[in-house]
Amino acid sequence: MNCRLLVAVALFAASLGLNLYRLGGRFSNGDEVIYAEAAREMATSGDWLTMRWQGKEQLERPPTSIWPLALAYKAFGPSEIALRGVCAFEAALVVALLFVMACWEKARERPGWIYGWAFCLAGA
Repeated sequence: MNCRLLVAVALFAASLGLNLYRLGGRFSNGDEVIYAEAAREMATSGDWLTMRWQGKEQLERPPTSIWPLALAYKAFGPSEIALRGVCAFEAALVVALLFVMACWEKARERPGWIYGWAFCLAGA
C-alpha cells in the first residue's frame, strides 16, 4: 500500500476520532439546528430536490449538502448523534481528501516537501 494512502487513512481515522469525541449533547449552534430541520423536512416530505426551512423553500444552498443528513434521519430517526456522526464522517473525509489533493499538487513542484505541505493543508 502506498505510504501517502496510509497517511491519508491515518488522518481520516484521527480526524474522525476527534470529531466523534464527546459527540452527545443537544444542538446548540444555530447552523446545526437549521441543517437538522432541513434534513428532517427533506426526509419526511420526500422532496429530495428542494431544501426547506420551516416549510419555506431555501434556494441559497444546494440540496446535495443536506442529502447525507436526510438519509441519516430516514435511517435512524431524529437522532442527534446520528446527524452529528454524519457531520463528523464528512469532516474526516475532507481532511483525508485535502491531504491527497495536497500530495498530488505538491508532488509536481517539490517532491521532498510533500508531507509538510500536505499536513498543513489538511490541518486547515
